[in-house]
Amino acid sequence: MELRHLRYFVTAAEELNISRASSRLRISQPAVSRQIHDLEDELGVELFVRESGGLRLTPAGEAFLPQARDILRRSREAVDRLQAFRNPAPVKIVVGYIAPMLSVVVTPALRAFGETYPDVVVDLIELSPGDQIPALRDAKIDIALVGQPCPEVAKEFHVTELNRTPLAAVVSDHHQYALRKKVKLTELEEEKFIGFCEQTFPGRNEAIRQACEGAGFAPCIEQQAHNLAAAIALVSSGKGVTLMPDDADHLPHPHAVFLTLQPSVPAEVSALVRRKDDCRPELLAFAEACVAVRLTRAASRQLAAA
Repeated sequence: MELRHLRYFVTAAEELNISRASSRLRISQPAVSRQIHDLEDELGVELFVRESGGLRLTPAGEAFLPQARDILRRSREAVDRLQAFRNPAPVKIVVGYIAPMLSVVVTPALRAFGETYPDVVVDLIELSPGDQIPALRDAKIDIALVGQPCPEVAKEFHVTELNRTPLAAVVSDHHQYALRKKVKLTELEEEKFIGFCEQTFPGRNEAIRQACEGAGFAPCIEQQAHNLAAAIALVSSGKGVTLMPDDADHLPHPHAVFLTLQPSVPAEVSALVRRKDDCRPELLAFAEACVAVRLTRAASRQLAAA
């Protein structure tokens, strides 16, 4: 008995007419009749009564019909399950990042990672630091590339430090210091500062306050931005100055100028954060690619300093 015998029988039982059954099966009527006869001979029973108006199932045929349908259904399910082995779903990891890390970490890491894992899909989602940790916790992203993670994060997640980036002063291009390359933080004492929304950049305002207090004054933070681009826009329009990691100068900043702080202000840490129980090889490989970028950048900075 072959599956085609069962298909011909089920189709004939549904149509109760050899002509209509052969039309559905797209084979000749004699072929359908012959296959059904072969099935009856093998089973040793008659499945149909042949009448002038068509076919009628015998009691044996009525009993065999649901079993034949079940066998065909299970054979289709078995084939469908094997499809997953022939066309496996692509492996995917989802990376959340803050804008400054796109060019300095994400892009070179992706290039190196793709050479070893060309078939792994990497989805990139730009998220604020405040949104990344909840997204990581809810498994909406697999890796978070954040700036200055708070100490509590390390208790819940695996944290790998990537960069220590000095803070830079950002002023408008018509500011009195715009033509300079360096500025002392004390020279900004009388300026209005642009801060950051605590929900999206937790701890960033405190970092600004600590830097200014270390220079001997308390900053006047009058406005808060929800993201780096908005902060740069406010600075460009003359609403105030701000402090942000110096690698943020890779972002578009028309009408804004990044100035090196002299003396330098303690660096801000950027880190890669992942769930402790997620140790997929491709995930660890992407993390290693990001660390390799960090080491390369550190070596380049040392050469430049020398």
